[in-house]
Amino acid sequence: DMVATQEVEPQLERLRLKAVAKVRLFLLDKIEALKKPKTNVQIMQQNVLLKFRYFVTFLGNHAPAVAEEIKGTYVDAMSRVLYNLFKSYWSSLAKLQKPGPPKEDVVAAEEPALPACSCLPASLFTPPDKLSQRAA
Repeated sequence: DMVATQEVEPQLERLRLKAVAKVRLFLLDKIEALKKPKTNVQIMQQNVLLKFRYFVTFLGNHAPAVAEEIKGTYVDAMSRVLYNLFKSYWSSLAKLQKPGPPKEDVVAAEEPALPACSCLPASLFTPPDKLSQRAA
């Protein structure tokens, strides 16, 4: 019985390594697809990556270093994707924002009032030593 196990063990190890390599390449390919422009990330996550979540579990059990590599690659890809999405969203918002008329064109333009704060002097033109004399 032990002899049979010892004979089969190297073949099982080669099979495990081959499975790990194929799963690694498969998942990296799916993660790379997320980086392509015009990709619907949510659909890819729900319909593709979630479907193969057991591959990540397999890698975690049989090749933890490869599982960490996959997770790091996914985090890096998603951070780039989200950064680009927010950047385009921000630029779209900036295009929508129209500047108001210049102050010279407005008849009743008010100066913005400074918020009252005890740490600020009562007047910006009063030297700090005069303020301390007034307070005493």
